[in-house]
Amino acid sequence: MVMSLAQERKAKAVLEKITKVDDKTWLLPSKSDDSKMHTVQSIKNEYECDCLGFIHTLNCYHIIAVKMFETKNHKGYQEWRDTTMKRYEELAKANIKQKEIKGLSNDPAWTE
Repeated sequence: MVMSLAQERKAKAVLEKITKVDDKTWLLPSKSDDSKMHTVQSIKNEYECDCLGFIHTLNCYHIIAVKMFETKNHKGYQEWRDTTMKRYEELAKANIKQKEIKGLSNDPAWTE
């Protein structure tokens, strides 16, 4: 899985709406529901969000926005993005390998 340009666009759209609670916690609005706020936390230099996107993919535009917010003039963002993309590609490869080992790679339920 890789970050999409759509995620980056959404992140930029909420950049000005971030509320920094403390050094490790930020609140951001939901784009799908104006009445909701999402919480991003930094735990041991890893970011987590309470939104469904993060729960399903371990990444979301809220985290991208916080990284942009925390890096002055977006400096350092590209390095973080490249590292994150590499990590997700490795996870995807490991997942495919697991399916092959289990003999599920030809199962229609596992195709993407």
